[in-house]
Amino acid sequence: MNKTKYTLIILFLALSPFTGDAVEIEYGLPDSLQDLNFWGNDGEFVGAKVAPLCPDIPLIVVTPESGLVDSLNVYTIDITLPQGEISKLGGVAFGFPTGFDLDHIEDIIYSDDYEGEDLELRRAYVFGSAIVIFFKWGLSPPGGTVITLEFISIKNPTVAGLYRIAGLTFNKWFRVEAGPNLSESFMIYPDRPVSLELVPDSDITLKAGHNQLFEAVAVDRFGNLISDLEFQWSLSRDYDMIGILSGGNLFATTVGVGKVVAEYDELSAESGLITVTPGGLSRFEIHEYPSMVDAGMEFPSPVEVTVYDAFGNIKTDYTGSVFFTSSDPQAVIFHNAENPYLFNEADAGKHVFDGSGFVFGTPGQQTLLITDGEIIGTSGTILVRGGAAVSFELEYPDDVVAGQPLNLKVINAKDINGNAASGLVNISIVGEGVSPGGFEPILNEIYVIDGAGSADQYLFKTGSTVLKASIDGQEREAVFGVLPAELANLRFEITETQFFGNSLMGPASITAIDKYGNIKSDFDASQSPVALNVNHGELIPNILDGAADFVEGIADLASKNIVYYGPTGGNFVSCVSGNIISGQASVIFNGIVIQPYTSFPEEIIIGRLIGFGAYAVNDGSLAPLEPVVYT
Repeated sequence: MNKTKYTLIILFLALSPFTGDAVEIEYGLPDSLQDLNFWGNDGEFVGAKVAPLCPDIPLIVVTPESGLVDSLNVYTIDITLPQGEISKLGGVAFGFPTGFDLDHIEDIIYSDDYEGEDLELRRAYVFGSAIVIFFKWGLSPPGGTVITLEFISIKNPTVAGLYRIAGLTFNKWFRVEAGPNLSESFMIYPDRPVSLELVPDSDITLKAGHNQLFEAVAVDRFGNLISDLEFQWSLSRDYDMIGILSGGNLFATTVGVGKVVAEYDELSAESGLITVTPGGLSRFEIHEYPSMVDAGMEFPSPVEVTVYDAFGNIKTDYTGSVFFTSSDPQAVIFHNAENPYLFNEADAGKHVFDGSGFVFGTPGQQTLLITDGEIIGTSGTILVRGGAAVSFELEYPDDVVAGQPLNLKVINAKDINGNAASGLVNISIVGEGVSPGGFEPILNEIYVIDGAGSADQYLFKTGSTVLKASIDGQEREAVFGVLPAELANLRFEITETQFFGNSLMGPASITAIDKYGNIKSDFDASQSPVALNVNHGELIPNILDGAADFVEGIADLASKNIVYYGPTGGNFVSCVSGNIISGQASVIFNGIVIQPYTSFPEEIIIGRLIGFGAYAVNDGSLAPLEPVVYT
């Protein structure tokens, strides 16, 4: 039995033969009809049945117009009649759960899917949470017919959720013939959200690598929870970015404090404060250590170790034991496997070990290791030197092309006892090493192990160069030539005033330049011919293709008997070699042009004077020399 409390309402159909006529509705239940109160105050069925086991109503379907809490709705109730129909002058009754307001019903409309004559409503009683409807005298539709009752209107409860009503049919003696049984469930929906809540909303602590699922719930004005909304999730910008947020699932990655924020329209809610602490141990890192030590001597500087989790956080809560090992079989280390170091809270994941606790004894490249027995951290290379070098030699090529690596070798480095020495050789340049193009030399130290070592040096300025190598107060010099790199530019220079039909006047030159701004002193025009160009007219000859045309990277055009032929006046000259093109140089070519201004006679008589006039014109910038003689 349904234990929900219901109130009985009775409806009688008015005397109209047509569906839709208004029915007489009375509120309250007269004392003479108390037998129609089929449900007690606690919602339990208290009515009388025609038989101990009455059949159920096959199907009761309740459909509210909108189903929104606290709203007036037109309700449609579809009932599938049981076998045996509805007795003459009998009716139907419905019991509603607590919260439904039935005091707003103004009309009840009947219809069915039977082709015969419809039943007519006689009268309805609305009482508490129940509705009782009487039908007039007439034939009931057969069993299986779906009758529909439309109630205008019922006010929904303020509590959202699934609801069911109880329904039954009764005869004219108020005895139940079918039911009571419950309807199909129908939904009463929450109102629009007025606030948001996050769960959990208390302060929490997460380890990096762990996750926490947050759920956002919207609440309407009656406190109903709305959980099927699409929320926008983010981490509060007022705190640290402590992890990765996917929907409401926070995956903690970064030590700090933060809050999760959920938003919907203009509503928002924040979680409590989330404190992210370091995750599990992932690695040891040796940050600080000397790059070079002397064999048999204590480290000249301390060793610093930091403990990290898998997300790069310093593991400030680490309190485990660690010890050091080494690639050096002769190493003497204070915190070894028999004497480990125990990290404490004051270390906060980082500890500096004094250099006195480390002594390496084998010359060469060695490494230092730290471990807890499972996870290992390794330093970079530590060069262990033998005795100080008192002598060494340099080996290098005679020449190197600018920008190409020069492999400078240190050989035969010996200590005072004649043993092979190890150490770090510093390299410097004697004098200015910056190329005309502004490229500075790249000089690399040379690690010497067992008396030898090498490193590439990069030089960009051409000419004789001196490099100095020094170790333990000993110095050696390497002297060699730096040759130009490949051709990168042609610099064209020429005196602006030139003359038509005459050789180019100096200064007029082309300078070959490499890609570092050096004069390409080894430029050979026979291998890379250079063509001379003018915008108007021509230069003859206009090709430099001889091995001797460029001397130390410069071609002297004034000595090449190059003659210009073409219009006088302003012009531009340039040159090109392969894909290298120079800039244009501005030139004015001067020259005298004779322009007659009288006609010459067709016949000349010997011994007789004739008259003839002409202008001497210079289209260049210079006036003609006086006098001008025309022949």
